[in-house]
Amino acid sequence: MILALIAGNHGLAIWYNRAFKTGLIGFKSLLNHFFYSYKLRNRTFASLVFSTIRAKINEVTT
Repeated sequence: MILALIAGNHGLAIWYNRAFKTGLIGFKSLLNHFFYSYKLRNRTFASLVFSTIRAKINEVTT
């Protein structure tokens, strides 16, 4: 939910929730998704979102 507030993007929030609920989305898919988003958004904003996701993954996997 925090990500949804940061991103302000309903589609991204749905993708994020689905990825973590099912656990079927690999880290490579996550990276590809954010590299694609990076091209569409302000660079600083995209970096913030990516850093937030990476930190969350580190929390979950450790």
